[in-house]
Amino acid sequence: MKKLFAGILAGTLVLTAGCASKPAQDPEEIVNDTINSISGEMYFDGTWTDAEDENLTMICTETAENEYDIIVTWGKTDKEADQWTMHGTYDPASGMLKYENGKYVHLKMNPDGNETQEDETTVSGSMDKMGDMECIWHDSKVESARTMKKTGTIPTIKLAEGPYVMENISRVALSEEEKTRFETAVRGEIGVLYTPIQVVASQVVNGTNYEYLAFGTYDLGIPKSTYVLATVYEDLDGNAELGTVNFLDANDIHTSEEADYTKLVGGWKIIENGEDGILNHEVDDVFFKALNGDYNGEVGNIVTIALLGTDVENDKTSYRILARGTTEAIYPEKMLYVFEVEQSGDTCKVTSVAPLDFLKYLEN
Repeated sequence: MKKLFAGILAGTLVLTAGCASKPAQDPEEIVNDTINSISGEMYFDGTWTDAEDENLTMICTETAENEYDIIVTWGKTDKEADQWTMHGTYDPASGMLKYENGKYVHLKMNPDGNETQEDETTVSGSMDKMGDMECIWHDSKVESARTMKKTGTIPTIKLAEGPYVMENISRVALSEEEKTRFETAVRGEIGVLYTPIQVVASQVVNGTNYEYLAFGTYDLGIPKSTYVLATVYEDLDGNAELGTVNFLDANDIHTSEEADYTKLVGGWKIIENGEDGILNHEVDDVFFKALNGDYNGEVGNIVTIALLGTDVENDKTSYRILARGTTEAIYPEKMLYVFEVEQSGDTCKVTSVAPLDFLKYLEN
């Protein structure tokens, strides 16, 4: 990188010297302009893997403009690993992300299964990005610089504030084939643990897209959990890969006032999957008691999929529930709906129901 910039700088200075009518430009400004014109804005957030050792991984999470939290793990064996935890600042002028006073520890698993930390020390270093998918990592604890390749992205964890608490108490309803496809697609994803719940939709392309409802826990220092809709593409040879992953946040549900199937689902088909009563039994009883009460909605053949969130306030409990139902139309179609159900004592009622804006959750 430095040789490239030096070569460009030398050529630029020659051209400048040969043009008497143009005022000389400060060499530092020339270098900065060259960096900006070649590389543009630098973004380090995501997961990175060492080009020569896949056991050396890095997670960069942008916490503020030009500020990053960095976690590096180098697994030497299945019982020992080195770990770095740093906070760095990106300097647009130099194109480098630098950190000081980082923490390094050697982790070791004892025979009794307990983890110990050894050789704790302070480290400093930098990351010099060589393009969208490659950077050079220098660290005071590492003998030589490491070339890191970008291998994935980390979703920005921005969950809406609100009363609904999200926890995974929905039961899994997957065939072995569906489970294996999902596990294959998410293999290698770093910093997140996914639990697939159901396949809710499919789309035939050159192969097939499957939309999974899953529960994701993102462990980037402070674990955060939420439901997600994750697209898995399976080609004609049976190879599966992960596509878009979007949060299904109980406090920020995207529903629509329209019930137009084509606008909300497009070329996707909401599929029959799972079974009645996929929630835990307590919530199941509340939901179907509410449906058999004063519910006069226009949705039929309702099958529950997942409990998205719970809000407890004094003697009243509110639930947000994802369900599959049939539209009332000349040609009935399956759609996804979000029901809000309220329980107060022995009284259970549906307070609202709206179709999920499914296509909005497939956007990048």
